Amino acid sequence: MTKIFDDLYERSQNNESFRNLMRIISSENNIRLAFRTIKSNTGSQTAGTDKLTINEIKNQSLESYIEAVQEKLKFYKPDTVRRVHIPKANG
Repeated sequence: MTKIFDDLYERSQNNESFRNLMRIISSENNIRLAFRTIKSNTGSQTAGTDKLTINEIKNQSLESYIEAVQEKLKFYKPDTVRRVHIPKANG
């Protein structure tokens, strides 16, 4: 995953924009990396929006957790961006 992220970062430095990143986001390797990162985080004992802590998630098999995350991501739709222009004194 590091190679993929490094490549995306490098390309973003050239002002390249990206679409269809969900394949990378929902990949098994990325979910495993996210799980390990969260598990090692000191704030991992705090429940998430699903009311589960990392300890409760660790009780599941990693494979079933990956499948559950991938299933949720299949239907993910980001909220629309709301832009508000704030008038400035200098125009």
